[in-house]
Amino acid sequence: MTDGIADAFGSSGDIIDFIRVVPALNPQSLADEVLKKAIELNGESRKDDMTVLAVRIFKTVQSA
Repeated sequence: MTDGIADAFGSSGDIIDFIRVVPALNPQSLADEVLKKAIELNGESRKDDMTVLAVRIFKTVQSA
């Protein structure tokens, strides 16, 4: 995420707390929710660049 997102939340702890409780079905929905919340926290405006990137990492299982 860019500094515009981080500044909107105020602290990394606030961002982590939000991510823990937001229902995310996939990386895109998580990114959308984080961006939406950051805009809301900024008084419904974008005062800086606000970009969020989310990925999902899968653990590969090797068969014998």
